[in-house]
Amino acid sequence: MPENPGDTHSEVNANSATVANNTATANSKVALLESSHFSLSDSIGGVRGVLESVLPTLIFMVAFIISRQIMLSSILAGICCAVFVLARLIQRQNVMQAIVGLLLVAISGWAAYSSHDARNFYTPGFLINAGWSLAIILSLLTRTPAVGVVVELVHTPLSSAPGQWRRSWVSKKKLFGAYLASTWLWLALFGLRLAVELPLWLTHHVDALGIARLVLGIPAFALVFWLTWVWVSPLLRTDSSKPAAPEHKEEQEPQQKQKQG
Repeated sequence: MPENPGDTHSEVNANSATVANNTATANSKVALLESSHFSLSDSIGGVRGVLESVLPTLIFMVAFIISRQIMLSSILAGICCAVFVLARLIQRQNVMQAIVGLLLVAISGWAAYSSHDARNFYTPGFLINAGWSLAIILSLLTRTPAVGVVVELVHTPLSSAPGQWRRSWVSKKKLFGAYLASTWLWLALFGLRLAVELPLWLTHHVDALGIARLVLGIPAFALVFWLTWVWVSPLLRTDSSKPAAPEHKEEQEPQQKQKQG
């Protein structure tokens, strides 16, 4: 129990701010899909988003190529992530993305150092890609494509009737087809990462593995996001421009008949 009731309010406010920031991030991505103009910068999180995603891996890769020291390379990558967290704290920005990056680099560095194998710095990335691949495959098997789930959850939060919520957008054949095609595209991206990087890991090509991780990171992500925008955006804009169906139509018709009678 907190000694000061104000502590509870502070914790609630902090949690609310975190949820709001994460929701705003999701909304911004969906808003980009609905926009008539594609913004490469917005799709990859701007310059800061690119630096936070690319720089730690790049630092580890370059440091290891030069020194062949796992601990030194991991520490330098971790310091880079810590700087990003500190910068966001000073600027009073959402630090969740930076903290997640710091934790991921810490786990990756520990995996490499404890096993005395630099390849394992990249092992958590395999698990993440495999996890996303599995989630997307499940969404495809259930005919509830992951791209559609993300977009529609932003538009209409899941209610107490998930079946009705799902039917509200699955029934739109063209939009559902675009969701389905773009979801397959994201599965191809995660599958390609595994197909390219795993053989390099198995054959101990650590330097090439680092390069592949960078190439198949932000650049590939931006390309797939753009293709998703090409397929989904026109249909989302068309769907949003349609007038909403009148509510309680079935209830209004009997009332009109009674008036006519």
